[in-house]
Amino acid sequence: MPLVDVHCHLDAAAYHDVSDVCEYSRQAGVTVTVAAGTGQRSNARILALQAQEPGQVWAALGLHPERLDASWEELEAVIAQVQEHRQRVVAFGEIGLPHYALLDQRMPLEQAQVREAMLHTLVQAAVRLALPVVLHTPHAASGVALNIVQRYGPPGALFHWHKGSPETTAALCQAGYFLSVTPEVCYRARDRQLVQSVPLDNLLLESDGPWAYGGEFAGQRTTSALVARVAEEVAQLKGVPLAVVQEVTTVNAYRLFSQTLPPVADQ
Repeated sequence: MPLVDVHCHLDAAAYHDVSDVCEYSRQAGVTVTVAAGTGQRSNARILALQAQEPGQVWAALGLHPERLDASWEELEAVIAQVQEHRQRVVAFGEIGLPHYALLDQRMPLEQAQVREAMLHTLVQAAVRLALPVVLHTPHAASGVALNIVQRYGPPGALFHWHKGSPETTAALCQAGYFLSVTPEVCYRARDRQLVQSVPLDNLLLESDGPWAYGGEFAGQRTTSALVARVAEEVAQLKGVPLAVVQEVTTVNAYRLFSQTLPPVADQ
């Protein structure tokens, strides 16, 4: 079964050749890429790509929490974008809470508290518009975000490139939410242990392109095609056939984003 890359920044400058990137991904068996927006301009580009590659590019519109220049005015503009293009949008995302900007002291604590208030507003908007949320919530931020999501109850949630504690991981799986893993699962112990510890029914696959990876991917360009390799590694770690991982993760993605599965071709 064809695969879904549930998180990729296709609007990035690195993807100046989106049509070629999409063709390359299709050849690798990855037929859908969920393109995640990071703000008003990024979202507009995502919508243009969705129109350019209908069916293969699914649009998620968001406001990235690590951005130092994000404002309440832009937040309101993003919500208006999603409302205007609701029928073309599959999720609010990428939204969430800052971690790295706090870690390297680019963002003061007061600004991080504003980002948390913004997340409350964005999740409530997702509820009103009946959309799932795609969350950037590294490490301890995932526990805070889980509480916010559970408070308002959007129709679904994806904790992308999940790095939360075992307790938070268990809680989000118990709540029926999803987490995703990247090509790091092929070489990083933390990600490999995560895959082994969670049910396949809660798992999704992503590239988070154009992020560059190490290990066997060092020096390679990151595209959605790498999700095929992620699926292979997940199958090995779970001790199940590759076809099972392909089917379950693809069904998971279509269910999260409320899309209709295409008919299965005759064997």
